[in-house]
Amino acid sequence: MTVFVGVLLVLYFAAMVVGNLAVYHFGPQAAPFTGFLLVGFGNVVERMLQDIWTDEKQMTRRMIALFLAGSILSAVLVPASFRVSLGSVIGFFLSGLVGAAFYARAPIKDKRRRHDLANIIESVLDTLLFLGISFGLGDWSIWFIVYVQIMVKIAGSSVWTTLLVSNKNTQPAEAGA
Repeated sequence: MTVFVGVLLVLYFAAMVVGNLAVYHFGPQAAPFTGFLLVGFGNVVERMLQDIWTDEKQMTRRMIALFLAGSILSAVLVPASFRVSLGSVIGFFLSGLVGAAFYARAPIKDKRRRHDLANIIESVLDTLLFLGISFGLGDWSIWFIVYVQIMVKIAGSSVWTTLLVSNKNTQPAEAGA
């Protein structure tokens, strides 16, 4: 593992844990802020790691390990709220897998566009799972937070992609790569 990958992993896990702690402490109102700053950043780091881990078998294993480790770390470090931890684990793991699969197989040449589309899919799924499990979706007022959370995650991911991702490699992800 290179130093760069190690730094990405540390920042990624820190962003996920701090985001969950903030939502647990401040409630669902914190979700838009953590979504923009921390989840958006985490989504972009996931795509960057996929670009680094190019071998399909190794990349798939590493991405699954990344999502499992992030889920377990969040659950261990934010144990005070079972529902927030459970929502985080399920949302984090499932949305990460779906976003990673889309990014790996999308026949889109432009790397930044692939990043953005994968991050949109991941943002919607993660928000619905996380907030739905953590706080429930039955109250109409939570839907405003869901909408705002999705929008800020997409905006945050787009900003982080623009800041961190070079579009030098514009080759499409090959099917099965």
